[in-house]
Amino acid sequence: MEYNEILERALALIGGGSPALFTTVGEAGYPHSRWMVPCALPRLKGRIFAVTARGFPKTAEVEADPRVSWVFQAADFSEVTTIRGRARVVDDPSFAAEVVKAIGPNLSVFWRLNKDPSSIRVIETEIESASILLPLRAERFSAEPNHG
Repeated sequence: MEYNEILERALALIGGGSPALFTTVGEAGYPHSRWMVPCALPRLKGRIFAVTARGFPKTAEVEADPRVSWVFQAADFSEVTTIRGRARVVDDPSFAAEVVKAIGPNLSVFWRLNKDPSSIRVIETEIESASILLPLRAERFSAEPNHG
């Protein structure tokens, strides 16, 4: 399976508004995973976006080490897609508003934890590789984008 097909399948899972597992390099180099609701923006291909807030641990973790991964799973577990990439924290209120709008109503937990809209930041992940596991078919494919 080619990179673009794996990515399309991952983006279809993102488009459903389902949470995904986001992992950063945490304290003392251990992985730190949490559920987040990501989105993709058609005008910015090859990237995944999510919101965070100033002062949240993942913000400091991404700033300290940009290596991250995302795991997306179909509801019936028929496919699991893993994206690896480099993330950065974007401090731009208008861009944050665009990402919040794209994610839509799926931020209820975020709003309970963060009451200050001015503290919103965007985590932007530039995709470096993608893999897909099709458990029911016992198949796995991995690919990297072709930058050539």
